[in-house]
Amino acid sequence: MTHSGFMLPAARTEVVEPMLREFVQQDWRWYFHLAVAASEHHTMDLAFVQCPVTLLAGRHDVLTSMHDVVDAAERIPHAQITVLPGSHFLPLEHSDLVHTALDELARRTDLAITTA
Repeated sequence: MTHSGFMLPAARTEVVEPMLREFVQQDWRWYFHLAVAASEHHTMDLAFVQCPVTLLAGRHDVLTSMHDVVDAAERIPHAQITVLPGSHFLPLEHSDLVHTALDELARRTDLAITTA
């Protein structure tokens, strides 16, 4: 899987294997119905989003276009976009970078833990 083009080799096998075991248990008719429906929806007006938002895009994502994620970020006030050198499976390939992005998002909100 990590050499398929869907996921890059950066993903650790010990993390990927349990995820794949769960994934193959899914109802594939539902999954493909959802995928087709997602590709057919109209572009949403995202200007109403007022909370801090961070979007992560995989430069090599063959399932969700990096360009679509960047376009969405441009329609959300105060959104930050980060393009990572990965695929659709960024948390598996670059968990440290995803963690850093979540920490930065928390700092932009009132969710950040302050220490005295």
